[in-house]
Amino acid sequence: MKTKTLFTLSLLTLSIGLTACGAKSDPQKSVKGTLVVPKASQKVIAKVLQKASGVQFKETCPNVPAGYKPLKGVKVEFVDSGDKTLDDTKTNECGEFSASVPEGVVKVKAKSSGNKELVTDVSVFQSTGATSLASTIPSNAEYQISSMQMTADNKIAFSVTDTITNNAVIGIPDSALSAKIGIKNVGISKLDSAANISDPASVTLVMDASGSMILSVYDKNNEELVDANGYSMNRFRVSHLAAHTYLDNIPKVDETGFIIFSRNVNFLDDNTMKTLFPAMKDVNGNPKTYVFSKSGYSKEAKKLRLLVDAYNPYTTNYSANGIDEKHKDSPEVKLGRYPWGGSTALFAATIEGITQTSKRANNRKLVIVMSDGVNNRSPYSVDEVIKLAKEKTIPVHTIAFGGGSDEKIMKRIATETNASFYKATGVDLVGAFRSIQTSITFQYLANLIDKAKTGDEVTISLNYNGAKVSRTVTR
Repeated sequence: MKTKTLFTLSLLTLSIGLTACGAKSDPQKSVKGTLVVPKASQKVIAKVLQKASGVQFKETCPNVPAGYKPLKGVKVEFVDSGDKTLDDTKTNECGEFSASVPEGVVKVKAKSSGNKELVTDVSVFQSTGATSLASTIPSNAEYQISSMQMTADNKIAFSVTDTITNNAVIGIPDSALSAKIGIKNVGISKLDSAANISDPASVTLVMDASGSMILSVYDKNNEELVDANGYSMNRFRVSHLAAHTYLDNIPKVDETGFIIFSRNVNFLDDNTMKTLFPAMKDVNGNPKTYVFSKSGYSKEAKKLRLLVDAYNPYTTNYSANGIDEKHKDSPEVKLGRYPWGGSTALFAATIEGITQTSKRANNRKLVIVMSDGVNNRSPYSVDEVIKLAKEKTIPVHTIAFGGGSDEKIMKRIATETNASFYKATGVDLVGAFRSIQTSITFQYLANLIDKAKTGDEVTISLNYNGAKVSRTVTR
C-alpha cells in the first residue's frame, strides 16, 4: 500500500509539473497569414514584356497579389506586450504561415534581408475566411499616405504606399492610425481594407492618343527599346501594354471606364464606339457593332480589351501589318480608320474623366490620367480641373509620360486632389499603372465616429514602424 501511494503521488506531481511548464495547456488562438514584399519595378516590367512576347507564366502562390513576391522561409515571431517572444514559426515557399499561439501574443514580427522589419498587430492574422496579407517595404523606402478621399458614407478612403516601389503597404493595423476633424481628435470606429470587404471602386483611365505618342521609348542605357521581333516599342505600344496589364489585375467588384483623347475627347461607351468605328467589320468582312456597356463602365476585363486595342494604332485590329497582336480576349474585328491624333486636350479630357466618374454609384471614385504632352487644345484651365475634382472629392492620379509632358502641371493636379503623381520615361509606365492599381485595390477605409461636415478638414495620421506621416482632405 505504501508503495502504491508513493506511485500515485509521483504521477500527480508529474502531471502538475507538465501542466505548469507546458505551453500547450495555456489558452491559445489560431493565426494564419501570408507575408509579402513589393517586387522591384524592373522585375515586374521584365516579366510583363516577356508575357507580351508570348511567354506563359504559371502563378504558383495564389495568395500573393500581382506586383508582390512572397517572403520565403523567414522566421515569424509572436511577441507579447513586453516585446517578449512567446512562440515562433517559419513561412513556406509562398510566404504562408499558420500557428496556434498563446493568448498573450499581441504582435507579429518578421525580418527579411533588404527589407524593413515587418511588425504588425496579431489581429491582422485572425480574420476569418481568406488568409490575411501583410507586406513590408524595402529597407531604403519610407511610408507615405499617397491618396485620400472622403466618401459619401462618411468614410476616409486612403492608400499607404512606399516611396521606392510606390506599391500599397498591406496589413496596417488600426492601432497605427489616428484621425482629426479640424483640430479635434476623433475616433476611428472601424478600419477595413477594400480588398477584404470587397468594397467596389469606379476608376476611369484617361489615355493620351496625341501625335507625339508615336515617338520611341528608350531603356536606362538610352537605347531604343524593341520587342522580341525587333520592332520599336513606341509610346503607343507601351501604353497599350500598361493598360492591358492594369486590366489583368482589376478586382472583380471594381468597374473601369476609358477616355481616349487627342484634339478630341471621347468617353468610350456603346454609342461612342459605334460613332468612332462605323466601318467596323467581323472576321468575315460583315458590318459589326461592338456592344460592351451602355454606361461605358464594366467589371469584366474581357469586355474592355477591344477598347485598349482600339487605342493603339499598331494593333492588327487596324491592319494586317500591325506590329502588336490584338489581345487574346478581344473579338476578331477590323476597326477601320484610326480616329485620334494631333494636339493634346489634356484639361478637357481630365474634366470629362472627373465628370463621368462622379456619376457612378460606388463610394470610391478615382481617375488616372496619362499624358506625354502639354495641354494645347482645351477650353478649361488647370484651376478649373482642380476645382471640379475637389468639389466631387475625386482623387486624380497623374502620370507624366516621356520627355515632353508638363510635369509641373500634372504634379499639381495630383497633389491638390489628394492623389499621386508619377513620372515615366519608357516601360516604367507599366510599373506606374501597377502601383496605382495596388493603391486602389488595397485602400484602407476608416469609419469616423464623428461626422465631418462640408468644408471640414479631415486628417489621417500614421504612426507605424517608426514612421510618422499624415495627410489632410477637405470634405
